[in-house]
Amino acid sequence: MPEGEKEYGCLLEALDFWESCLRSEAPSPYVIALVGGGGKTTVMGNLAKELEQAGKRVLVTTTTHIWVPEAGKVMLWTEELPEIPLFSEKGEIITAGRKEKSGKLAALPPQALKYMMSQADVVLVEADGSKRKPVKVPAGHEPVIPAETDGVIACMGLSALGKQAKDVLFRLECWGIESEERLTEELAVEILASEAGSRKYVGDRRYRVVLNQCDGEKEREAARRMGRALRKQGIHGAAVSWGIPMEIF
Repeated sequence: MPEGEKEYGCLLEALDFWESCLRSEAPSPYVIALVGGGGKTTVMGNLAKELEQAGKRVLVTTTTHIWVPEAGKVMLWTEELPEIPLFSEKGEIITAGRKEKSGKLAALPPQALKYMMSQADVVLVEADGSKRKPVKVPAGHEPVIPAETDGVIACMGLSALGKQAKDVLFRLECWGIESEERLTEELAVEILASEAGSRKYVGDRRYRVVLNQCDGEKEREAARRMGRALRKQGIHGAAVSWGIPMEIF
């Protein structure tokens, strides 16, 4: 393995969130927002499972839209705050939101979100949408990061590299990119590092990058180069395959 890289079995540890999450307890949870392109839901699901196994009460929600998970406990907003505790025991995941006709969950009302967050040890929030594209540039109103957020994870899919922007980049017009332009490693790093890109509204919060779809040696080599470029700008993260960290930078 190249110098400076290390493999971890736990993504939260690889991203340097593990200790903060383990120390956190209701009513003051540690809040992580996920932004950027494809793979956010997969990453969020893996983080939730790691925390559940560590005995944490985990709230999974959104400030935009997410698909209803196939497994686990789901709480749908019914215009009233629940009168009973949300979590029945330690080591539990609850996904909460408003049910839409599309089948997705939408953002909770502010009062409901605050109440549900107060009962969790850790909160994971999908704070951005990318229409299933691997790369995302935010519009003026995006992302929607809750004020309580402690850390932000920006996701990007490596399947986008070398492909035309029109096919892999959501809101390409917000970055002044031509539809036929190809997404290079340099452009991907620029988006991830910019405060007009994936770091928008992050401020002084802890910021990490997850390079998804690191499924082959070609992608891992690209991740190593991108990781070195990001590290030079003080940005750390991990390249992962199906939510499992393969390379750390």
